[in-house]
Amino acid sequence: MQYGMAISAYTLDNCPDNNELFFTAINQINHGDTSVISDPTQRTLLAKLNLKAGKLSIVLSDYASALSLFEYGISYLGDDKWSSNYGISLNLFDAAAEAACVLNNNATVTSYTEQVVANAISFDDSLNCEYSFAECWAWHAIYDEILKYLTSLLKPINTCTGLAVAAKCLHHVGLFKESMEASLDMLFKLGEQPFRDISDNTLHTDMMKMNETLRNTPDDSILNLHENKAKKFIITMNIFSNLCYVLHHLNPSLLGAVSLRMVELTMINGLVSSSPLAFGYYGEVLVATGSVKEGCRLGKYMKRVFNFLITKCYGSIITTSCSCQRHTCLQED
Repeated sequence: MQYGMAISAYTLDNCPDNNELFFTAINQINHGDTSVISDPTQRTLLAKLNLKAGKLSIVLSDYASALSLFEYGISYLGDDKWSSNYGISLNLFDAAAEAACVLNNNATVTSYTEQVVANAISFDDSLNCEYSFAECWAWHAIYDEILKYLTSLLKPINTCTGLAVAAKCLHHVGLFKESMEASLDMLFKLGEQPFRDISDNTLHTDMMKMNETLRNTPDDSILNLHENKAKKFIITMNIFSNLCYVLHHLNPSLLGAVSLRMVELTMINGLVSSSPLAFGYYGEVLVATGSVKEGCRLGKYMKRVFNFLITKCYGSIITTSCSCQRHTCLQED
């Protein structure tokens, strides 16, 4: 273990970009006798190093190793981790739940989500974990189990978290009307205004303003938007993305207002993993309303932003890739 710590210290000080050496050090540390480390400061440092190594593993698409590293990181924190190391504990549990979701390990996602919900000090802090739980659980559960779960979940229907989870589950089992209603209710609780029909003249005016803004914005400026890591904004954009999908099936006339709002939020607040879909859905609306050239440009935005984000440490970007495939025709039409 001491050998691994020496390698780690040397790597961080002298060659921070040498990922191979960094992984060697972390693996050496993790396979040592952790009981010999009693200094809380040192154990916290090892937890942070495992969090860093796990995120690097996600960039390399090695989610199994990432989950293992996150779990090692958690093991270095004591029983009082939620009071003495709240920030690093939340990040490790969040990351572990998301990695387990990609690996379809529902039991692990559930376990970490329950601990985050039990210890989170704010609504925002539990959002990411609960959304990972909803996504993984919905793919695994059978129809009857989902209905049983939703029955218990929707009792406190006034809770934003409950609505977000419900919308995701309902979408996955094909209950689009219920998913749309849950998504709209959630967005209204988050402060969004009622969405206008595509026939609304004020919506057309706002769309023309956005089109003018996009025409005057260089392509590289879109990629230079800052990355927004605020959990509340990430989940809000995910809910918008879910809503756009179900609107295709139920009420396409609202797609213009919803996709426009996604683009507005992206331009104001920065990029998140669902930002490519904002441009894709809005470009689709523009093509459908006759603005083919502008719509195709938005399709190209979608691809470029997606390729840019995939080089970053976005665990949820994998789930976005499937949705992006639906819109690639914009570039070719």
